[in-house]
Amino acid sequence: MQIAFKQRNLFILTLALLSLVGTSGAQDREYNAMSASHAAQQQADAEEADETTMATRPTLRRARTTQGETSAVETLRAARRIYVIPNQYVDEKYLEYKLAKQPEFTSWGFTITKNERNADLAIEIHRRAFNYVFSIVEPRSGTVVLNGKVMAINGLVAAEELGREIVRRMKEIRALPTTSP
Repeated sequence: MQIAFKQRNLFILTLALLSLVGTSGAQDREYNAMSASHAAQQQADAEEADETTMATRPTLRRARTTQGETSAVETLRAARRIYVIPNQYVDEKYLEYKLAKQPEFTSWGFTITKNERNADLAIEIHRRAFNYVFSIVEPRSGTVVLNGKVMAINGLVAAEELGREIVRRMKEIRALPTTSP
């Protein structure tokens, strides 16, 4: 009797798991439609949050470049002070440490500033799943100078990878200074 009871419970558990894992085509289409509408709502919420953030942080508003403004490459080459915008994904102090540890960072004469208003460049970080996306922004105009992404399991690993990737991407644009003999 007890064996039959255990088998029945195992059978019910198996059916429950199969219902979670295996879905019919109609259920897949319904799920995909719900996911698409959920994704659209999340995108709208993110845009609204960005607008709210931009309203509270006017120095980092997005703006289109005009002919009078310098290009992204010139901005990156002329920059000296970098500000890491605090966020919930990566500890900004650890990222600052990892950036300063890169030899190219000090060779270019970069310094980390804690005052956003004094910064020539600001680093924004966003996260989607295991993707940490960074944007380097010129704070006065809001021009995105450089962007990219790294994949990491958590914020500490992401800070290490972001430090390397930011410097690697900057190297593509900004040459190392030459030393005179």
